[in-house]
Amino acid sequence: MSPMKNRFLAFAAFLVAVSLCAAEKPSSPALPSAATETMPGLKVGEKAADFTLKNASGEDVSLQSLLKEGKGGDSTRRTRK
Repeated sequence: MSPMKNRFLAFAAFLVAVSLCAAEKPSSPALPSAATETMPGLKVGEKAADFTLKNASGEDVSLQSLLKEGKGGDSTRRTRK
């Protein structure tokens, strides 16, 4: 077989494989409608449990410490241009 024919067959096999993978993938469920279903999680006004995570610098940051800073947090950390 010629190299051109080999490339064509390889490309055709690739397209078939991609098509089969896409066909087997289940569709993502639609988001629930606010009128018919409720979203999981906290309701407006409910208090979240305190938790601690590491920030990008590797420092521990708790929800409680962020709430003590106020709604905007530390403005030096959250600047947008």
